[in-house]
Order: sequence, then structure tokens, then C-alpha cells
Amino acid sequence: MKQIKGMILNDFGLKVFSLLSAMVLWFLVTSFNDPITTMQVMNVTVKLQHTNLITDRNEVFSVEDDSDVIPVVTITAPRSIVDNLKADNVIATADVANMQEDGSIPITLTTNIYSREIASIRGSTEFVRLRIEDSSTKTLTLGVDTIGQPAAGYVLGSVSPEQNQIRISGARSLVSSVDQARVTVDITDARDNISTYVEVLLYDNEGDTVASTHLSMNLYSVKVNAEILPTAEVPITWSVNL
Repeated sequence: MKQIKGMILNDFGLKVFSLLSAMVLWFLVTSFNDPITTMQVMNVTVKLQHTNLITDRNEVFSVEDDSDVIPVVTITAPRSIVDNLKADNVIATADVANMQEDGSIPITLTTNIYSREIASIRGSTEFVRLRIEDSSTKTLTLGVDTIGQPAAGYVLGSVSPEQNQIRISGARSLVSSVDQARVTVDITDARDNISTYVEVLLYDNEGDTVASTHLSMNLYSVKVNAEILPTAEVPITWSVNL
């Protein structure tokens, strides 16, 4: 036992020095062959999780200031890892369950490969900001407009959509701003009846269009039938009795 202990303690300092030197040498060789470097990924979209926690309360949400897109994500990792990472490997999520009182949700960043080998991953923004509102629904009677004139010798007859009720749903403030739903049919130089699908547009009470991006609609386009009738000359005769 004393012999073994003596072997261990003999030149103990030298042995520790040799071990530390080997570790440092290993680190230097590894760093030289596979140095730590960084890469940047632009415009990473954040996926919202558990949004049903909002919609189940009969509320709707909208993302403020495009905060669900991270302008720059910076990844620090060995070069061998960085060289094999692509933009699609970066995963950004924000869980509504972690939403704060001001509507902000912290963003979690990771990758779907090599996540354990990555030294750090950080975004230029850290929160998604949501605006929460009560949900509302409104039903509107669809109006029909025409532009242009039929060809010479023809006139416009009846114009009618195949469905004349539009239902919109969304944030109460946005739904309440919608006053009309209308479609427009171009009859320029028409000689035959027109049957075509046209886009439904929404307008406020001042006649300005309201973007439907954040609204749900039961119809986004509708089929409209426009009757084009030929004109005819009808002779008129009269007689005068003296």
C-alpha cells in the first residue's frame, strides 16, 4: 500500500502539470481545428403556441408591429456545427400561456438539430406583443356596382349576386368600422350576359376600404350575373285627324 502511495505522490506536481498541459494542448488543437464562430439568420418567424387560451374566451388577437418576426438571430457554435445549420433549422416559439399583463410573450429560441452543441442563440428582439380584444360578428347586405358601358347597341339589364349576405368576424373595433360590403363588375364593351366571380371589398362609413387581413369572412368572392340586352329601334307612327 505504501509502495502504491509512493508511486502516486512521487513527482506529484510534475504529473499534475503534465495533465493540465495535455488538457490545454487538447483545447488548443480542438479550437484550431474547429473554432467557435457565429452565424446570423434574418427575419425568423415566431410560431405562437396555445392561442386557444385567447379564442376560448371569445376574444381575438393581433400581432403588433410585426413583433412575431425576429430581424436577426445570432448563433454561436463550433464551425463544424455552424457550417451545417440553415435558416430552416432555427425554431422560434412564443407560448400564450406565458403572456404577461401587457400582452407581451417571451420568445424561446432553439434549433431542431445540434441544439446541445450550440454555445448560445439569441434574437435581436425578445418578445411578441399581442393586442387582445373581444370578438364580434356582423352581417351585411352585399351591394353591387358596375364600371364601364356595354358595347354600342347594348344596355345593362339586371345585375345580381348569387349570394347577397356577407358575414364578417374579428376584433370588435375592426368589425364596427365596417359599414358596407360591395362588389364591382366590369361591363366595358360587353355584348353578352356576364357571369363572373368578383372580390368582396369592405368599406367604412366614409367610403374608404377596410383591409380584411385580420377579419374572417364567410365569402371572399361571389358570383355576379349581369344581363346585357341589345337595343332595338321601334318605329313610331301616328296620324292626325282633321
